[in-house]
Amino acid sequence: MARTPARPVRSNGSKSFTTTASVAGLYLVLMRTGERSEHSGTGYGAAGQTFFLVDADNPGLVPDLSLDLVGRRGSATGFVSMHECVVAETDRLGPESRAAQIIAGVRESGASLGSVAVGTALAALDLLVENLRLRGQLAHPVVRDRLVSMATRIESARAVVERAGARSSADPGTTTLHSKLQASEVAEAVCLEAAGMLGSAGYTTASGINRLLADTRAVALMGPTNALCRELVASTWSD
Repeated sequence: MARTPARPVRSNGSKSFTTTASVAGLYLVLMRTGERSEHSGTGYGAAGQTFFLVDADNPGLVPDLSLDLVGRRGSATGFVSMHECVVAETDRLGPESRAAQIIAGVRESGASLGSVAVGTALAALDLLVENLRLRGQLAHPVVRDRLVSMATRIESARAVVERAGARSSADPGTTTLHSKLQASEVAEAVCLEAAGMLGSAGYTTASGINRLLADTRAVALMGPTNALCRELVASTWSD
């Protein structure tokens, strides 16, 4: 987005992959307001950026839902552009040029996209169990063994997500990062295994397992991405 000084200005810019585009009543917009610096001291992008809250009815804000996603299609994710959009100082969220610190603070809250991944994994396991029940395969020891292993992995992911939410560890921020990594990886593995156990029935567009797999893969790409999560965890061991 364009640089925005303290006084009201007309701003121009755009953002892709905006969740609830055209649905939200209020948009959180990141703008450059100070001198650019590649390091903010938090690991979350450059310094010199500020958050603003922009009303959906602002005539300069234009949402666009033409982005065609593979999964998470119910999230109304699309583009948002600002054309000569008037943004006032009273619309600012938090201190000027401190957006990176605000983002880092969210991590410390324990809120984790891992909870989304756990829910998706549970839905995949439920779908698989129901299909196996209809086929009369739940009595087979090998099938039951695989189901228990999947359920146990989901419970382990749920545990670390709940620990992150409770902020009970010595380093809640790092635990939050671990929770997203663990839960998203478990969810994708569970969905893939469920699709394999469904056989040909899991390879049709009508199968719900494919929708769940597409949904859970999206979690790894949501901020902070899994790649950034790993970098942030690794940075705790730096000299």
